[in-house]
Amino acid sequence: MADCRAFRFLRRHDETPLANFVQRHRVRAKKAIDCANRIIEFTHFLLAIGYKPEDKGEPVKVAVHTSCAARREMNVHLSGWQLIDGMENVERIVHDHESECCGFGGTFSVKQADISGAMVTDKVAALKRNRRN
Repeated sequence: MADCRAFRFLRRHDETPLANFVQRHRVRAKKAIDCANRIIEFTHFLLAIGYKPEDKGEPVKVAVHTSCAARREMNVHLSGWQLIDGMENVERIVHDHESECCGFGGTFSVKQADISGAMVTDKVAALKRNRRN
């Protein structure tokens, strides 16, 4: 497998080396795709096997945070919500910044520390506002 930066470099400069690379490594690519097709996100798996969380605790309110990529690419917020909503003593709170990025993904929080800090500040403020309501 090649680093995705290699693909970006090749694509930006010339499609021919990329096409040659894919042609040479077709078997590996097929194996990787076959493997990826057998992988399932954990909350999706829990729902697929019919798992129902047993609610043993006192009543509580929770806010859900999912990674931006997992939310965008796999809709994990929906499966997470479904699991949480299945518990009688758990109330899921939806705040007005829930779908927004928290700013802490990958190297973004290091390379763009000021922007990242502002994003997380906004998200935490939204949570605090909901807590008061």
